[in-house]
Amino acid sequence: MKNIGKILLSAILLFSVFSCSSTTFKLSSIKNNKKKIAEASNYIVFCDISDIGLRTELEKSIVQEFAKKGKTAKESINLFPPLKEYDPNEIKSECLRNNIYTKLQITPINSSSETGYMLMYGVLIPLTEKSNSFDIIIQDFKDDEMIMRSSLNTEGDLKNIVSKTAVSIVDEILNEECKEYIPILDEELKPELTVNLLAENKWTIMGEKKICDLTINNGNLEFRLPITFGSIEDTKGIVEKITNGSVPYYRIRTYNFDDLQYISMLLKQYYEDEK
Repeated sequence: MKNIGKILLSAILLFSVFSCSSTTFKLSSIKNNKKKIAEASNYIVFCDISDIGLRTELEKSIVQEFAKKGKTAKESINLFPPLKEYDPNEIKSECLRNNIYTKLQITPINSSSETGYMLMYGVLIPLTEKSNSFDIIIQDFKDDEMIMRSSLNTEGDLKNIVSKTAVSIVDEILNEECKEYIPILDEELKPELTVNLLAENKWTIMGEKKICDLTINNGNLEFRLPITFGSIEDTKGIVEKITNGSVPYYRIRTYNFDDLQYISMLLKQYYEDEK
């Protein structure tokens, strides 16, 4: 009996660890260069999933993530309940009537599972890994043009990773939006400073010498500033001191376009003070 208990307990623990560790996300996107994702507004979220409960949960999670980033979005299941088939023109007309201008559509394109076995206490324990692929389209209702298209691949049972899936989707949209801010920031900083590309989603801000590093991550612009930046007065309170590493530094993290002018002012002031 003790051995059976050990086997059951080990199987439960192993399943929990396996489920957590195997949850991965891979997102790749292509954007229409004629369109600005920063100009997309008032989203409606369509999850083309037959499971009504799962669709409701995923749409709600995405809407909540948008709200955290200051974006307005609505769940399609409330406006278009799955009680009939809807014509695309009917959807567009109803959305525009409700001041909804952007459609975010998530469509599953593949789902599979793979089972392996692990030997424990002389017993083969099955371990199943599930994977899902999604096609994600952002479309402008005003001109029917596609703004961005992404593919998302996940490993893990979708029912258990709804929240993380929502975060991945919204962060990818915000990452692309932040990329559109870089040329604007560069113009704000000129002529004293320039923004120079180092690698994908990584830049350095330079004057006669390096001022700071800039990255885009998790839907944010993140400025990593030297500890001497603490001498600059921050009236908006957006500069954070980070001390949990071996070398303390200051950080500015934002997804808000309206912060760019203020951040540029702080950086130029710091540059002048350091001359």
